[in-house]
Amino acid sequence: MGSDMFVALKEASANQTTLFGLNYHTDGSQRHAVHIVPGMMHEAGDVAHAATAEVPEAKQTFAVLGIQPLHTWGFLHGVNENRVAIGVTSWQSRRPRGPGALSGPDLVCLALQRSRGAHHAFEVLTDLLEHYGETPDHGANDHIFLIADGKEAFVLEASGRYWAMLECGSTRAVTDAAMIRQDWRRLAPGLVDFAAEKGWWTDDGTKLDFVRCVAEKNDPTTAAQKRWGHASLALVQQQGAIDLYFLRRMLADQETLNRELFLHARTAAHAGSFLVDLVKPEQPIVAWLAFGPPKIALFFPLCLVGELPAGFAEGTSESPSSSASWICKSFPRPKKKAGSPQRSNACRPSSTRTPRTLWRKPTTISCTASRT
Repeated sequence: MGSDMFVALKEASANQTTLFGLNYHTDGSQRHAVHIVPGMMHEAGDVAHAATAEVPEAKQTFAVLGIQPLHTWGFLHGVNENRVAIGVTSWQSRRPRGPGALSGPDLVCLALQRSRGAHHAFEVLTDLLEHYGETPDHGANDHIFLIADGKEAFVLEASGRYWAMLECGSTRAVTDAAMIRQDWRRLAPGLVDFAAEKGWWTDDGTKLDFVRCVAEKNDPTTAAQKRWGHASLALVQQQGAIDLYFLRRMLADQETLNRELFLHARTAAHAGSFLVDLVKPEQPIVAWLAFGPPKIALFFPLCLVGELPAGFAEGTSESPSSSASWICKSFPRPKKKAGSPQRSNACRPSSTRTPRTLWRKPTTISCTASRT
């Protein structure tokens, strides 16, 4: 499980709203489905049955639209009715694997259901990490979360029960590598003592360097750092003019950079893309979802309120290929002509290039829905 994630706060976006987007890749045989979980009031003693742990329910949970791997409980990413968006990716720290109860998707689902804002979601996540810890996903021990709402965004890099939080500027990119150094805003209690005990840090009065202390240097980390640098530069260059169409081009460009990763990890494949504009409260939340490589995938608009089209739910056991994720994977990839150079100008400002057909602005979509 991995993701390349981006956020542009209203200061950086063309329409003065927060934009959130990501690509996600996972096991090539894994299917995904879209779920809408309604908001509910809970009684004392109610329990949320996560995949590997039971967590006491909050008094109130909020409606969530999320992307869920089949046969699991949690969400890889999603958005809730309070316009909080969260995505997760995995990374490998130098911390030895230890006991943990909650997976990355479980943590995302619980945080989306309980949070009223991005900072509240951060508090929910860190509380869950400190009480339950995290379980490994696909060989990686740890997780990185990107959290955003209409006003602010945060990166939370976790290593077991320890973590560092960074408050995002106007834009931020996140990949499968920890990038928080001494620019953290908050640090998990006990992390300094833990790092000093392991010999990873000398407590000489200087500010702890999170990556230097807990990160493990390897080839996947180096590749993820390159993608992070590429995406960060593109976001800065488009500052003030970022829109969903630009982010779609960025997602396509990042997928090209990920091809080397997919060649080395034979089970990895690009699963899909997710975009959402965290618009003002009086407007409906519409998430844009694509299955498969973003250069050829169709982006479908999905509303948080109302009912999902049947094709976006999971396929049946008798017909597992009936889910939208598998149908879209069957679309043929365009073949590159022999001798033609492979070029990508995906992250140039849109005013300097001719938009491709799938990236043209759609006609106005009327979306009306009511809560029941």
